[in-house]
Amino acid sequence: MSQCPRCHQPLPENARFCGNCGYRVPDPGEGVAAPAPEPVAGAPAPCPEGAPRSGAGDPAVVAPAFAGRSAAAARASRKGRTGRILALVLGSAAVVAVVCGAFLFAQDSKAKEPHPIAVGVANSTTSQGVDAGTAQSAWGIQVRTASGAAYDDGATSIPVKVDGTVDGASYETVSYLDAEGAGLALPVGDFTLTFPAGAILSDGTFVAPADDTQVTVTVEDTDQGPHATFSQDVTFTEVPASQVTDDDLDAVARYAQDDANDQGKAQNLCQNVRDARDSQASTAQAAKKAYAGWLTQYAVPWGDSGKTVPTSSLTFCLVDANNDGVPDLMIESDQTAHVDGYMELLTYVDGDVKLVSVAERFTVYSSGYVLSSYMGVGNHEGAYFNFEGSTIKQHAAYAGEDEDIYEVEHGSTEPLHRGTDVGNDYLDNSGLDICVTDVSVDDKAVDWDTYDAAVKAITQEEVPLSLVDNTAANRTSVLLNG
Repeated sequence: MSQCPRCHQPLPENARFCGNCGYRVPDPGEGVAAPAPEPVAGAPAPCPEGAPRSGAGDPAVVAPAFAGRSAAAARASRKGRTGRILALVLGSAAVVAVVCGAFLFAQDSKAKEPHPIAVGVANSTTSQGVDAGTAQSAWGIQVRTASGAAYDDGATSIPVKVDGTVDGASYETVSYLDAEGAGLALPVGDFTLTFPAGAILSDGTFVAPADDTQVTVTVEDTDQGPHATFSQDVTFTEVPASQVTDDDLDAVARYAQDDANDQGKAQNLCQNVRDARDSQASTAQAAKKAYAGWLTQYAVPWGDSGKTVPTSSLTFCLVDANNDGVPDLMIESDQTAHVDGYMELLTYVDGDVKLVSVAERFTVYSSGYVLSSYMGVGNHEGAYFNFEGSTIKQHAAYAGEDEDIYEVEHGSTEPLHRGTDVGNDYLDNSGLDICVTDVSVDDKAVDWDTYDAAVKAITQEEVPLSLVDNTAANRTSVLLNG
C-alpha cells in the first residue's frame, strides 16, 4: 500500500486524494510535486488543487473524507466570526456603560461635593441693631460687644456643627468660620447647624450665641450653581468674664484642636479669660463688702438734692447693670419725692461706692443699658444709657406729654409718636397714650423710626430687680455670703 507523500499516511489503492490531509495524489507517470506544508492546527484546510471553491461542479470529484472536514472547518470559522462579532458588540456596550457610569458618578460626586457657602460676619456694639445678613451672603453672623471689640484674625474660629442628610445618607462634620466668613462648605442636602462652643476675641472678650441656637439650611443645585437657604442669622453677644465657666473655655479649647488655623490661639486666649475672670471675681467680692459697709450708715445723701435719707428706709439689690462683671448696687427709698427720684444706682470704683444716677424708676437690660425715667404732672422723659466707672454715656432719649395735655397745648398737630409703648410699664400705668414730642440718638435729634430701632436693639431682655429690705440679715445673705 502506498503512502501520502505529504503526511505519510497509508493511501487506499487508486486514491486520488489523501483522506487525512487532502493532498492530491499524482496520476501514475506524473511527477510527484513537493507536498505543501502541514496545515496549522485549528486553521481551515486548504482547498485541493482543481477542486471546486464555491461548491459548484461535480461533487464526486471531492473525496468524502475531505468534504466532511471542510464543512466542519467552515462551521468553526463561522462560529468564530460570530463569537468575535458578539464579543465586539458586548465590548462596545461595556465601554458605553463604563463611560455613562463614569459620567453619572462624576455628576453624583459633584452633587455630593461640599460647596463654599458665603457667610457675612459683621461687628457692632450692643447699642446697634442686628443686621448681619447682607445681599452678598446667604447667611449672617453678628458679633456684638459693649466695647465694639471686633471678631478679627486674632480671634478663635467659630465652630459650626453640621448634621443632615445628603442623598438619603447621614452627613456630619464640624466647620470653622474665620473673621472673613470663610470655612463653611456644604453639599446639596438638608442640614441643621448648631454651635458647640463660643469664640474668644483677640482682646479676651468671650462671645457666644443664645443657648440652644439652631439654624436649618437647605442647599439646592440650580442652573446658576448651588444655592443655600438659611432659617435665620445668628448673633454672638459678649459674655462677661465673671459669667464664663470652665466648661465654656474647655469647649473652645477642645474644638480648636481640630482647627487648622488656630495655631495655639485658643490656649492663650482661654488663659486670658481665666485671668480676667479671677480679677473680676476679686473686685466683685471687694465691691459687695463695700456696699455692705455703705448700707450700715445711719443716713446717706440722696442724689444732688442736698437731702439725706435714713438707710432703714431703703430696699436694695445687686445687679451687673453695665455687664462689666462687677455687681452694682440698686437702692430705692419710700421717703423721697418723685422730683428727687425714688431710686439710685451706685457702683464700685477704686475702692469707693460712687453714685451713677438717680431716677424715679430704673429699668436694666441684659445688653448693659439702663433706662432712667421720670414722670411729672403729665410730662414724661427718659434716657437709655450705659456707663463705665461712674461716667454715663447716653445713647437715646425721649420726652413727651400725656395725650390730654398735649392736645391742649398743640391742638391737632400730630406728635412724633402716640402710644403706650414709650419708656417702661411704670409710665404706662396711667392708661393714657403718651404723645412723644422729642427723641434723640447719640445726642442727635432723629425721627421716631430711627429712635425706635435704636431702642429695640438694646431692650430685648429686661433684667429683673429683686429688692429686699435693708436689714443685717439681708446684707449678710446678699452681700457677704452671696
